[in-house]
Amino acid sequence: LYNSAGAKVVPADLVKLKNKIKAKHRVGAAYYVSTELFEEMELWEDKNGRPLLVPTNATVPTQVGATPYTYKGFPVIVDDYLDEPLTGKMPAFFGNFKDFYAYYWRKGFTSEQERKANERITNYYTRTRLGGRVRYPKRGARLQVS
Repeated sequence: LYNSAGAKVVPADLVKLKNKIKAKHRVGAAYYVSTELFEEMELWEDKNGRPLLVPTNATVPTQVGATPYTYKGFPVIVDDYLDEPLTGKMPAFFGNFKDFYAYYWRKGFTSEQERKANERITNYYTRTRLGGRVRYPKRGARLQVS
């Protein structure tokens, strides 16, 4: 999804981002935003001067990077690996990341034995591969700044 206001992310962009996901896939979803975008979001206000980020009653964040705020009823999580909101970058993701992306154990493993006869030690090494990929692409959406 490309933003609508040029090189600046506006509140309507995050609403459109949320609406890219079907309602049944929004269970457990959150807004993942870059540090710079979160700083901008903290300044967003409605016409009456009230902040758009709503504080929650959570005293302990439930997820790493979680903030004590929600936006449009969904938690806001600051992710240091997302881009800053500049042209061509992707500063926000909306979705349930646990459903969207999955880690997989690759089939098979290798085993190796290292014997040190002088020290009376035998070391065993076992290796396997771990991979990851998008599992359900329709359960997440990215915002790209245009």
